[in-house]
Amino acid sequence: MILDQKGKLFGKINIIDLLLILVVVLAVVFFGMKMMDDGGTTVSNGDGVRMEFYAEEVSDFVVESIKVGDTLTDDTGNINLGKIVDIEVGPSQSYSTNEKGEWVLSSKEGFSSLRIVGEGNGRMYDHGVIVSGSKYGIGHSFTLRAGMGKIWLRVSGIEAIL
Repeated sequence: MILDQKGKLFGKINIIDLLLILVVVLAVVFFGMKMMDDGGTTVSNGDGVRMEFYAEEVSDFVVESIKVGDTLTDDTGNINLGKIVDIEVGPSQSYSTNEKGEWVLSSKEGFSSLRIVGEGNGRMYDHGVIVSGSKYGIGHSFTLRAGMGKIWLRVSGIEAIL
């Protein structure tokens, strides 16, 4: 018989002790697998990703604090998105109403539009890119730290680079 009269398995170990040991082993395996998971931080075939970000209206002093080579970080999860490889600055783009109540595109003094192109590591999937376990798609809005600047913007382009 597997269990004896005292409730011991094969006459050696208590069934409750065995269940407790099994739970501990499963917990160690689960947390060990979580610690070894890289969260999708690298492209499986060694390729990188190029992400383009766009903000319609950024204070000029913030724009002036950003330069090519600066690190890009998603401020929400402190996720490294790579380095800036190109920056384009243009007139700010704001919509407001004119005297007739019509919505018109205008520019605001002291502000610029900003397009940032960054390259880093990620894993492409059907709906965009996964970087450190976070998914990004075109139109995704978030706060980006670029060098010493902090900008609310959107992802405007994603592509794999060979």
